[in-house]
Amino acid sequence: MTDDRLDSMSLDAGVETGRFSLRFPPALERRFEAETGLARSRSLVWRGLVAIGFFVVYLAADWMLTPDVFGLALVLRLAIVLPLALVAVARLWFNPRPALRESLVGGVCVAAGVSTLLIMLLSVSPLRDAQQDAVILVVLFVVIVERLRFPYAVASTVLMTAAFVTAVLVLPGADKSRQFSEIIVFGGAAVLSLVAGYTLERETRRSYLLGLRERLRSSNFKLQSLHDPLTGLETAALSTMRWRNCPVPMAARWRSSSPISTISNPITTPWATSPATSA
Repeated sequence: MTDDRLDSMSLDAGVETGRFSLRFPPALERRFEAETGLARSRSLVWRGLVAIGFFVVYLAADWMLTPDVFGLALVLRLAIVLPLALVAVARLWFNPRPALRESLVGGVCVAAGVSTLLIMLLSVSPLRDAQQDAVILVVLFVVIVERLRFPYAVASTVLMTAAFVTAVLVLPGADKSRQFSEIIVFGGAAVLSLVAGYTLERETRRSYLLGLRERLRSSNFKLQSLHDPLTGLETAALSTMRWRNCPVPMAARWRSSSPISTISNPITTPWATSPATSA
């Protein structure tokens, strides 16, 4: 495959071998983003708005689990993370470059997870440990729901895993065995999420390759039908297509100058006489 041409043979090789699984060659990657980028940005916007709604509703859980730091939760969630999320959603609507698009989504989700861990660390409530479950939901949302491009999903998951492990280890009064168990559970959820995210992105890109291959084949068949394979001359289909697309006055002049049009003209001969003359 060259940088500027796409052909069915190279696409066939990509589909069969899977060598384009997570990253296409430059020309194909640009085409992929040009054809799917806007739709992806808009879907991220709608899913992001739903996530923002759940994020705000989660304040009720903050009140029940960590009421002693509920004021801090209001500040972190409504004054810091929520404005960041709204700005990111607004920017996504205008279909930014792929790197910025994926970074915005991953960055906001990491900020949401870190804010939850900070609330847990600063609380002395006996139910504070339950906040850890929310961070697992954030990881699942990033990788499975938003389907962040795999390198960005890995980066976001690694950052949240590091923050989670740090928060669990420095949590005052935590049991060591329970800390180890919580880290194992979180790590398992993160790894399984990434495996699922890898599979989803691979299938998405493979589906795109299949669709593009069919479109190229259809285009090639159409072009072949317009020229004779032996002589290379135009076929009647191409001539008819050009005649139909030419301006109306030109088509009318062509019809009037065609020999076929003389059939419809009356034939006059020297010996033809009018009824008045014969009478």
